Amino acid sequence: MARMHLTLAASVVAGAIGCSHATTMKDSPVSVSGKVSQGGKPVSNVVVWFHPLDKGHLKSFPVNSDGTFAGELIGGNYSYYVDKSPAPNAAAALAKIDPKYYAPNLARTVNVEFGKEIVLALD
Repeated sequence: MARMHLTLAASVVAGAIGCSHATTMKDSPVSVSGKVSQGGKPVSNVVVWFHPLDKGHLKSFPVNSDGTFAGELIGGNYSYYVDKSPAPNAAAALAKIDPKYYAPNLARTVNVEFGKEIVLALD
C-alpha cells in the first residue's frame, strides 16, 4: 500500500513538473507618456487603450485633465482607442469624440519606444 502511495505521489510530481512552464515576458516594459488632443485642445475624462499588434499586452491609461497619460508598455506597435473613464462626467467627454476612435483600427497605430512621447491627435 505504501508503495502505491509513493508511486502515485511520484506520478503527480512528475506530471506537475512536466506540465508547468514559467510565464516570462520576452521584453521588459518601458515607461511611456503621452498626450491626447482633439482640435489642438487636450482631451480629458477618458481612458486610452493600447491594443498590441506584434507584442505586448492590452493596456489602458486614464487621461488627465491636461490630456496627458503615463504608464508602462512593452515596446512595439499598437492600435489605440478611447473609452469612457470612471470619472463623473466621462460620458459627456466621450460624446465629444468621433465614434471612430471608440475601437481599435489598423489604420491608426503608434510605435512605442523608450523615451519617445506618444502624441494622439483625435482629428
